[in-house]
Amino acid sequence: MNFDLVLKQLGFKLRERQIIAYLYSKGNCKASKIALELCIPKSTILFVLYKLEKKGFVTKIKKAKSYIFTPADPTALINHFDNTIQEAEAKKEKILPLIPEIRRLKDHKADAKIAYYSTDSSIKELRQSLLEQVDNKDTKILYDKESVKIYANDQYLFLLSDDLAVRFENRGTLVKFINAFKYVNAYEIKK
Repeated sequence: MNFDLVLKQLGFKLRERQIIAYLYSKGNCKASKIALELCIPKSTILFVLYKLEKKGFVTKIKKAKSYIFTPADPTALINHFDNTIQEAEAKKEKILPLIPEIRRLKDHKADAKIAYYSTDSSIKELRQSLLEQVDNKDTKILYDKESVKIYANDQYLFLLSDDLAVRFENRGTLVKFINAFKYVNAYEIKK
């Protein structure tokens, strides 16, 4: 199998693959020699070599005023591959419990719905259905002036979940039913 292809499958970038393959084939080299033979600027070679040294794939030895770079033992590549697999499995274990939550968010319709109720009877029906949900413990009443007959100035606020509430704003006989009203700690919970 092609060594460059193996390095690519291990996640190495092009310059890293070129330099590692060169070092394994030629042995100990200075950065200037690698730059000449690979036709890559010396600054790029040094940058990649220092990066590979930090990862443990290359060792540098100081000789006189320059450095000689040596490829690490091939087991370092195997260890890198094993570590990559372990990191991926750890990430997978962290993500798996989140999948049901993500699916629930995906299925939830993000758009706020606004429905208008213009007759007193439809307003009473809607309010009654929410009160029945309160009785079933699906919903909590956060604020209700407890006046069913007078709708002119009343406001009703029902908590549907921990961060989602329903608010009635009555303007004459027109009521807005908004399902995306964010609950702020402005109302006391009353039952």
